[in-house]
Amino acid sequence: GFGGLVWLFFFFHYFFLKGEGSETLLAVSAVGALIFAESHTASTILTVYRTRATRRLFHNYTFGLATIGIALILFGLVIPGSAPIYIKIYLLLVPHHFMNQSYGIALLYCMKRSCKLGQLERISIRFFTQSVAWYAIFKQLTYRQWSGNSLLNVEIPFWGPLPEVFCDTSEKVLLVSVLTLAGVVVWRSLRKTSETVSDAYSAPIPIPAQLTLLTGALAFTMGPAATGIYWLYVSAFFHGTQYLMIAAAKYARESNENGVEASKPGAGILLKGPALKFLALSLMLSLLFYHGIPGLVDNLGFTVLQCGAIMFAILNIFHIITDSAIWKLGDRKTREILLS
Repeated sequence: GFGGLVWLFFFFHYFFLKGEGSETLLAVSAVGALIFAESHTASTILTVYRTRATRRLFHNYTFGLATIGIALILFGLVIPGSAPIYIKIYLLLVPHHFMNQSYGIALLYCMKRSCKLGQLERISIRFFTQSVAWYAIFKQLTYRQWSGNSLLNVEIPFWGPLPEVFCDTSEKVLLVSVLTLAGVVVWRSLRKTSETVSDAYSAPIPIPAQLTLLTGALAFTMGPAATGIYWLYVSAFFHGTQYLMIAAAKYARESNENGVEASKPGAGILLKGPALKFLALSLMLSLLFYHGIPGLVDNLGFTVLQCGAIMFAILNIFHIITDSAIWKLGDRKTREILLS
């Protein structure tokens, strides 16, 4: 949804839990990462390789990008120092990927609630999500403490520092985008229907859409301590679950032999056979790629941690790049499936 579980876990972890209670939530975070965060990247593979038609449609990704990815994995196993570079590239791609999904989900909430956005209103939301993403990237490249120390036991290189003027400027642009979006939200809340403005164009921006944007933005704009705790939950219980539910629903709709129109609307489709099959296969693929293959490669003399980090980075980069081609709200069929 729009981040309710993330807010709940973060609130209790940050303000109340210490010791054993904190360890319990860390276990919840680990399980969430396994079931939702890792599975959502694997689900992209199911989406684009599902049929001959999808493989042909996404040929540049299912063949071209996949070939490059396999080559990079093999190079990474034999060329020392590759894993940190792959991890760093992945971390620099995350902000835009994360905020692009928040943008798309927010628009879906608006469409579902019959809230039509004008061109300038869409631009203001896009301006906000892009400002958050660039601010996060410039922070990574300017301040070592925001670059991170390690991920999957791989030391993260610091590619910087950039002159502080870049980060300072991006922070000011972000502030402008926040004020602009806040103005749009207030204006839509106070705007009234008239003879020249339809109900849909005067409807307030839905609360779930606002919370989706807020939950996504907080992942990159809080202080270091709060950010560390927040990321224990936001990747799995916000970003990952959103993606899995939408991908599973799309899979179920397209599996219906009679097409989208014959499918029953509503979230109930996620409890049906095709969607459950998709979710189970996504979990199995994630276990294979993130845990099974690294274990097998260990028998060939490569360390499990190195192989695991390389697989993680390359699969996520494949997911991020391919994702932008799959979810196009401008495509009528995709839009109908997501709104049904």
